[in-house]
Amino acid sequence: MKAVYVYSRIEDNIEASGEAKKAKMQVAALNQLGVETSFYLNDKLISLYKLRIRMPWFKAYSKSFVDEVLNYIRDENIECVYIRKYLIDASFLKFLERLKNQNLIVLLEIPTFPYDAEWKKFVDWPLLFKEKRFRKKLGGLVDRIITYSTDESIFGIKCINSSNGIDTTKVPVREKRKHDDNRIVLLGVATLEKWHGYDRLIRGISTYNIQNPDIRVEFDIVGEGAEFNNLKKLADNLNLNEYIHFHGFLSGQQLTDLFEKADIGVGSLGMYRIGLYEGYTLKLREYMSRGLPFIYAYDDNLIERTNCDYFIKFSNDNTEINIDNIVQFYQKVRNQTDVEKKMHGLAEKYLTWNSQMKPIADYLEEKMEEMNND
Repeated sequence: MKAVYVYSRIEDNIEASGEAKKAKMQVAALNQLGVETSFYLNDKLISLYKLRIRMPWFKAYSKSFVDEVLNYIRDENIECVYIRKYLIDASFLKFLERLKNQNLIVLLEIPTFPYDAEWKKFVDWPLLFKEKRFRKKLGGLVDRIITYSTDESIFGIKCINSSNGIDTTKVPVREKRKHDDNRIVLLGVATLEKWHGYDRLIRGISTYNIQNPDIRVEFDIVGEGAEFNNLKKLADNLNLNEYIHFHGFLSGQQLTDLFEKADIGVGSLGMYRIGLYEGYTLKLREYMSRGLPFIYAYDDNLIERTNCDYFIKFSNDNTEINIDNIVQFYQKVRNQTDVEKKMHGLAEKYLTWNSQMKPIADYLEEKMEEMNND
């Protein structure tokens, strides 16, 4: 079978985009599973994403782009089109109609569901209006929806349940190192949005410091984003500048060095702020593969099924993170042997992209057999 993965670019720097990297890893996994898959980039959106896409008459999928994709599909004898959801509007439905007219298998990935709460800002209401109007009409135009949720169907369409995966061969396992008896270093790496909830941890560190503890807790924050200034201001107001360190965007060896000195990774702590209580983030998978114990605050059924003993889950609400719980957790973990290798082994067994994309490859194989028999 031959497939094409259609990815719509909305990032200024696609090379630094975690989502784009994820899409390419999905493509690589499908190829390894026997589905010959190419990556097709829709890069016609970047100059107009901020404003024009919100206009009621504007098309997210231009006719020229759709024509290009269909020509590519015809020239390459493509049988399946895998689309990562960008925006469901009239032009997207027209795109799907043209695909189905060619008797193609159409898969639509909706990485976050439900997602309406992500568009709470007034400026995003036009996008949500379009979605609510047109997503009701997806029936008959999409064969399966790929979701990271546990839903059996979305918008009346059957789902294939998947999850975020990771290429464990490209994530360096941390070196075993000597721990500092009097200091614990937390590390958060994110685009710093409200759902990361790092303010909960900062407030918890402030409360912890009032107790004059013997063990010092520090928090390294890597990344930039909408919450950067708010978090910086919070740390300033709480007089935590010697405990909270803002590094901005880092990559390569600089990022690896921080991972090497960290004791605990920090996952998302504020998913409830966008109406989510379960998630399948890449960051936890990276922590697992690197061999870094971690904390988070939502349900991740796949992580929790790995029988890993090296994480602690907090409540998904606005309460301060209890730092005493983190200290106790870390003191228990630090005395165990081969933690890094054990965590990496679990990631290899449960969390690779191949394991997550296999249900999709299996479905395509069954679908092709069915079509051939007809």
